[in-house]
Amino acid sequence: MEYLIGYLIGVLIWAFIWGFITKHVSESKGYDGGFWWGFWLGFIGLIVVACKPVNPNPNPTVEYSSDKKKRQKQRYKERQKRIKQKKKNNLFK
Repeated sequence: MEYLIGYLIGVLIWAFIWGFITKHVSESKGYDGGFWWGFWLGFIGLIVVACKPVNPNPNPTVEYSSDKKKRQKQRYKERQKRIKQKKKNNLFK
């Protein structure tokens, strides 16, 4: 029984290692994901991901919170400028 638990832990660690390798290769080619190819298929999954062509239109789906906050602040400032401009235009008419 002890050997079985050790074997299962070893297989999971091995699967996670292959998963992260294939994820890295997939993302370097412009695709999102790729972890499960390596997790379930190991070296074969790496071959599958490595044979994919480079994505000509990578669509970044990951948005970092600092970038998101910067964009929100920028939109807020622009909105405030527009509101001030409208108030200014309406007061002098």
